[in-house]
Formats: sequence, structure tokens, C-alpha cells
Amino acid sequence: MQEEVKLVRSTDPLKRPIILTTATYPNKLMRFFAHLTTKGNFIEDNLDLCDILGINIYPIVGHKFLWFKFHFTTDKTSRNKHFLEILKMAQDKGKPVWITELQAEPWEAGKLVHKKEALPVSASPRLTESYYKEIFREGFSVVLLWGAEFWYHRKTVYKDNTWWNMAEDLIRNNSKTKKY
Repeated sequence: MQEEVKLVRSTDPLKRPIILTTATYPNKLMRFFAHLTTKGNFIEDNLDLCDILGINIYPIVGHKFLWFKFHFTTDKTSRNKHFLEILKMAQDKGKPVWITELQAEPWEAGKLVHKKEALPVSASPRLTESYYKEIFREGFSVVLLWGAEFWYHRKTVYKDNTWWNMAEDLIRNNSKTKKY
């Protein structure tokens, strides 16, 4: 990764900022499993190389192991503690943090894509709106939502505008107070 960043920096005549992204899970058990399968700490490693740290946040993650289906969830206190730790690490290095993916579509156990009309367990417009507002209150200034194709699917196939309307409301309300 160091060599790739160095190459990009040396070949970009505009010297644009480099954003490196990594997934982070507010759920402690998910973070533990992620650390078992990877070397180092992606957040710390990326902060050393990037100009802007991008993190992808999935508050509820479904998994299937053998025939068991379960969801990893978090409570607000644990999520906020985790987010504040990331912000502190970035601030200590003088780097901004962007949420490059905030879960705004389902991540159901054993399913690549949730296509059923029944509402999913792992996501809802109400939860997405809650997470979005929570993240802004914690000090993140850029939050990108992940799931527009799902909202469109719900809108066109099931005539369910709730996801689409939620996103429009967040964008409309946020654009009045934040400028990027």
C-alpha cells in the first residue's frame, strides 16, 4: 500500500488528497474477528498513509455459519465510543475522517441481496436516519450513504418510497446546515 500511495502522489500533477478507506464494525466481536484475519490495524495504518481517512460503518451485520443465521448489533453507547476513538486517532495525526459508507440497506444473514418485500432485520429507514444523525453529532462532517440501488429497488418494485424519502429528507435537511 505504501508503494501505491507513493506512486499516486508522484504521478498526480494536481497533488489531490488521497483517501484510503477501510471497513470498521462498531460491534466488538466483529472487530475481534476482523483482527484475527488481518495483520495490523487498518485504521492506524491508513492514517499513516492518507490525507483523509474513509471508514465504512455497518451497525447491523447479518451472517450465516453452517445453518445458523445471526446478526451482530451494537448499542448507541458502544458505537459512539468506537467512533470517538477513531476520531481521536485521526485528530492526533491531523487527518479528517469521512464516513465513506454508512449502511443504509440490509445486510441479512446468508443473503447477498435482500429482494423480498418483507422488511429486513438489519436495516430500516428509521435506523439509517438515526445512525446518520448520531454520526454527525459525534463530529463527522462527511457521511455518504450506502444503498441507493436498494432504495430504488424498493421504490420501483414494491412501491415503497420510505427509503427514498428518508434519503431525500436527510440530504435536504443536511444541505441547509453543512457545506462541503
